[in-house]
Amino acid sequence: MPENSDKNVCNSTEFDAATIINNMIYLFRGEYYFTIDSNRRIQRRGRKISDDFIGLPNNLDAGVTTTNGTTYFFKGDQYYQARGRRIESGPRLISSHFRNIPNNLDAAFTYTKDGLIYFIKSEQELCLIMLVQM
Repeated sequence: MPENSDKNVCNSTEFDAATIINNMIYLFRGEYYFTIDSNRRIQRRGRKISDDFIGLPNNLDAGVTTTNGTTYFFKGDQYYQARGRRIESGPRLISSHFRNIPNNLDAAFTYTKDGLIYFIKSEQELCLIMLVQM
């Protein structure tokens, strides 16, 4: 892949993490993120994560925003807590806040009808889905 190929949203359909913050979809890939607004307008050129999410690492594993507006980003065995694009805390060990949730997550999402966070970790043919009440 050419250098900076992660910078254009159209160069790949694979993303490291995705979540909704303030009614905008945020897609993370490598050191960049992209947004899709409520009118489905896609920001084609990525912005550096480090420019707007100060303290958040690149190459995230997962991201999820809860029904109360708190966003959690996961990488390896650590998580970061944010409100909007402001990182409020982290890095912290996943095990210190999310009991029995594995490291190196594949995805996470919130189902608004039950308020639970669903964590997904795939190991070959086994897919583990853990639920956490927030």
